[in-house]
Amino acid sequence: MLFFTRAPPVPFGRPSRIVDPQSAALPALHSQEEEVVEGLREEFHDTACKIQSLQAETESLRTLKRGLENSLHDAKHWHDIELQNLGSVITKLEAELEEIKGETEQHQREREHLLSHKLQLEKEIAAYHSILDGEENR
Repeated sequence: MLFFTRAPPVPFGRPSRIVDPQSAALPALHSQEEEVVEGLREEFHDTACKIQSLQAETESLRTLKRGLENSLHDAKHWHDIELQNLGSVITKLEAELEEIKGETEQHQREREHLLSHKLQLEKEIAAYHSILDGEENR
């Protein structure tokens, strides 16, 4: 730190030139201070630029994050809708499958009934044939 002291009073009459050792070092000290101040100004400017750049990058990343969050929200929403639609399709297909199973079982029962009826008719026809053959042989 630099402290300035008051110069000693000059006696009346002819001023004498007194050289104070501190005053001789002032221009050099002043020059060093200017260099330090200029260095600090440059450092301050560089830091301010970095801060501004980082703030812009931060805002850009926040915007990107909001966009990605919105996209994720939309994707989840459409995924949920698709799941509901697929659930409805599955329910419909399961009901259709049960209906087809019921129809198939009904057809199987009808087929068995028809086969049973056919066998009975074939027995009756065979019995009639044997009766007719028996009458012809008499």
